[in-house]
Amino acid sequence: MKPDIIKQREANERQEVWDALSPKEKLAELDERLGRDTGAVKQRVNLLSEIDLEKAIQYAEAYGAEESVIVKLKERLENERNSSS
Repeated sequence: MKPDIIKQREANERQEVWDALSPKEKLAELDERLGRDTGAVKQRVNLLSEIDLEKAIQYAEAYGAEESVIVKLKERLENERNSSS
């Protein structure tokens, strides 16, 4: 069994690699790890919302994200539309 300090260092290194990825790269990594559109719905919705908010809403509705998440995304889209007009 590895000592806690080594586990923590390895976790920090993995996090640094993850943080350096773009949202599209993170989605691809999730697809590779879990399978396409399998699991991590909330994380996928958050990543998609950074890329395309309308697609994030469609995905959230299709894959059963919590209603509060969908409402927040729709409010954000409405705010973006209002601020751009």
